[in-house]
Amino acid sequence: MSDFINTYNNRKHEIQNFIIFMEYIENTEVNGSDSKLHGFIHSPDNDLTYQSLINTLKSNFSLMLYNILEYTVSGLLDELYTEISINNLSYIDVSERIQTIWHKVKLNDANKNSAGFDTLLAKSKYILDSVINKNTITLNSRDTITGGNLDDKALIKIFDSHGIAFTKNNFRSDILGNIKTTRNDLAHGSVSFADALESSSISDLKEKSKIMINFLDDLIQSVKLYTNDKKYKNIEI
Repeated sequence: MSDFINTYNNRKHEIQNFIIFMEYIENTEVNGSDSKLHGFIHSPDNDLTYQSLINTLKSNFSLMLYNILEYTVSGLLDELYTEISINNLSYIDVSERIQTIWHKVKLNDANKNSAGFDTLLAKSKYILDSVINKNTITLNSRDTITGGNLDDKALIKIFDSHGIAFTKNNFRSDILGNIKTTRNDLAHGSVSFADALESSSISDLKEKSKIMINFLDDLIQSVKLYTNDKKYKNIEI
């Protein structure tokens, strides 16, 4: 999990540095400054305004928050799936919840593109053969989470389906929901970067980012505990 943690920490630092940058711009505007940046923003030679710039930066910051959220969730699941694979665990070796997830993924593969009877028959045979022959099961987070739709309800559903309990100390439904909605609005072009978060202050975004990062830190520890205790295994074997 070291590579995952290193990347996660790098993205946390990116978020912290971006906050520092936005605060610097805000301070130069409030207090006045003879800096080149302040002079550029207020130059009569361009149409850029402080408010449009800071609003655009706030929208980008919100995308960074969604980015680290989706990276963390998908990364943790892939770490779990890798643990299952390197231990060569078959269908009967894993917990009932992991069995159900694997079964659904394989059936969904067959159902894509309105698969015909022959395709369904072949996929059914593949599933049966895999179970009977005790083949190592493989999973990927791309098949078990839906990109762009991670909010409080999705997170609860994803981790509960794996049998992973996580602490709710920093779990804020409103923050997670707002981050997802803003991400989707920006991605689909239904709102501009200059308008999406115009009513949110930098201090508000800073506080929300702290809460969400604390939640992700807690989530990582919960998944580590689940993995270390090998709760993904069939306890009846």
